[in-house]
Amino acid sequence: MEEKSKSRGWCGWFIAIIVLASVILAVVYTVKLRTKKSGDDDGGGPVPGPPGAIDKKYADALKLALQFFDIQKCKSF
Repeated sequence: MEEKSKSRGWCGWFIAIIVLASVILAVVYTVKLRTKKSGDDDGGGPVPGPPGAIDKKYADALKLALQFFDIQKCKSF
């Protein structure tokens, strides 16, 4: 009877080590994939469209938002 419990305990530890090793490998693989993807997208590529178009749209939207803010600030309830 003692041999069964000893072998069963060893087998349980062996399975636990295999599961732990596979979890560690999965984490390492995932981290490597994410760092590889983030390294490829450096954000230094050209922006499509004419230069300055984005800044003008942003300035127009900001001007409109500030007008609404001034109107709301002037209203008193």
